[in-house]
Amino acid sequence: VDGRVAAVVAASDAAVGRGVKAGDVMKAMLPAIDGKGGGKPQLARGGGSAVDGIGAALEAGSASVRDVLGA
Repeated sequence: VDGRVAAVVAASDAAVGRGVKAGDVMKAMLPAIDGKGGGKPQLARGGGSAVDGIGAALEAGSASVRDVLGA
């Protein structure tokens, strides 16, 4: 959006029950987009200025979920 990254992470109650927290996933993503943000276990929001880091942010978020789930 206007040269900036906007990110939202949501986790279902079932995912939260297994240890996946949206705020933690967002924290894993933020360095890749030079961003700030946070949230609660079910919903987190953030944004940053490094549009070229979107791919790395998505991978970091996915990796954090895999780590929690042991996948």
